[in-house]
Amino acid sequence: MSHDQGNVHATYALGMASKSPRKERLYEEAQSKGYIEADWSLADMEYRKLSEEERKEQNTELFNMYKKLADNGHVGGLMRLGICYDKGYLGTAVDTVKAKDFYTEAIKDERKSRDKDIAHYRLG
Repeated sequence: MSHDQGNVHATYALGMASKSPRKERLYEEAQSKGYIEADWSLADMEYRKLSEEERKEQNTELFNMYKKLADNGHVGGLMRLGICYDKGYLGTAVDTVKAKDFYTEAIKDERKSRDKDIAHYRLG
């Protein structure tokens, strides 16, 4: 099944191969169909647009996107919430205990991923 036939995996894959703004539109389409990786990709795109100073500002919408991902066991969401608490990003107070908890939860995932490697690194 293809994107044109409504396959959410194909829609997401097409988004990965596309350039913005089409990429974002395809991710939003996959997200509307409940595809969790699309949530991650949209959140990650938004996060990467922010400067270091902007990351320190209150951003409830982005924080809640990461919270939703973490609540669903997504390694990237867990890792990024760890960073938020580690550095005081997106309006959180620095809380190294919470940061460590999120990093520890992220590394429990059995799959190999860059985000899991980052969580390992941040744990020391």
